[in-house]
Amino acid sequence: MLPVYISGRQLRLSELFSLAPFAITSDWYGAPLPQPVLIYLAVDPAAIHFGAQVMSAPSCDMALAPGSFVEGLWEEDVIELFIKDDGSARYQEFNLAPSGAWWTAVFSEYRIRVHTEDFATPAAIFSKHDGSRWKVGFSCLREALAVQACFTEQSKAAVYAITGKHERRYCALVPGSGKPDFHLSSSFLNLLPVACA
Repeated sequence: MLPVYISGRQLRLSELFSLAPFAITSDWYGAPLPQPVLIYLAVDPAAIHFGAQVMSAPSCDMALAPGSFVEGLWEEDVIELFIKDDGSARYQEFNLAPSGAWWTAVFSEYRIRVHTEDFATPAAIFSKHDGSRWKVGFSCLREALAVQACFTEQSKAAVYAITGKHERRYCALVPGSGKPDFHLSSSFLNLLPVACA
């Protein structure tokens, strides 16, 4: 199951990183990561909040401004969130780079893109990096989501990270098989709601 904090009040993005993270400790092939990727995921009545902390130098185009809507972020360091529609095969993918650039697309089923949406800039984006690590997060209004998800135990989502310039690591909570493919519905996990103040 994929832990998600549920708050009865609206959270500020800065509060996301005060919650206890969960860790991705291995890659797609099941090999341990040198350092875990710390993941933060929370939902409040108005927004969904997603972020990560990675203990390695960022590898991406740092000239991209936070909030820039850019396809292809997965070619460099990125964190990814997939949210499945509760009642269909439809799902939405979000990508967030260390620079704070982001991208999203909607799929009707496995890898069949419906459209790419620059809905409106997420409600907030946070990006902090130095030569040895990076932390990034965003908040997206729930009304801007292109999927219907109630964020209960019946809802499904997936989180991943891709890191490393010369040695690419495909970080995954659940190891897969074959070439990394984050769109596989079998990789989506039921959510584990955790109450937070």
